[in-house]
Amino acid sequence: MTVAELQRFLGNFVPFAKAAGASDKASAELDRTVTCLEPFKEKSLAEFNDFLRRADEYDRTGKLTVPERTTTRAPRAPKVPKLTVEEAVNLYRDLHARATDPALSFADIDQKMRLLDKQLKQLAAQVEVTVPVKGKAQILEELTRRIKELKASHERTQFRFGATA
Repeated sequence: MTVAELQRFLGNFVPFAKAAGASDKASAELDRTVTCLEPFKEKSLAEFNDFLRRADEYDRTGKLTVPERTTTRAPRAPKVPKLTVEEAVNLYRDLHARATDPALSFADIDQKMRLLDKQLKQLAAQVEVTVPVKGKAQILEELTRRIKELKASHERTQFRFGATA
């Protein structure tokens, strides 16, 4: 829960307090509390509670203790290992061979093909695919297109010749 949610709750509570017979002074104090919470609205309640504890300590002792900074970085995504040309060729040939496998989805093809971002010209030459010289994106697109077309063609013709479900 954030302080902003607490603000909304207290703000909604003010009309109920007035209807229940709370004095104008009490209603005004609730309104003031909602306003005073504005600078903290992005904080979680735990962070806000720590702030209030430090403020109370400073009010009582005149000393300010600096909170410990805990840096919590989001873990980095693991780097995709770079494939050698031979590994890339093997991956491409495996995908091409499995293109007719119903268990292989188009999303799987896209995911595996993203691993082939390096040495695309050498890969295309090894698997004897003529590709445009424009850039990596076009080469990768052409290699992916060939596998996907093979899969789509197989899926279209799979039940055509007398196969009944």
